[in-house]
Amino acid sequence: MPKLKTSKTTSKRIKKVTKNGLIIHRNMSAQHRMHGKNKKIKMRSAQTSTLSSANVKRMKKLISTK
Repeated sequence: MPKLKTSKTTSKRIKKVTKNGLIIHRNMSAQHRMHGKNKKIKMRSAQTSTLSSANVKRMKKLISTK
């Protein structure tokens, strides 16, 4: 079976994979046009969050980790 290539776009979006297998990523809406957003949205989008368990298996395959 050939080796899987790492999806570069996925690896850039994911911050890290924890020991327990959780995938930590940055939230959306923190990069562009911040002047039109309220403080609550800005604060929440600056934080990191974990990926839902439904998508973990697919993302691990894209970044090719076991």
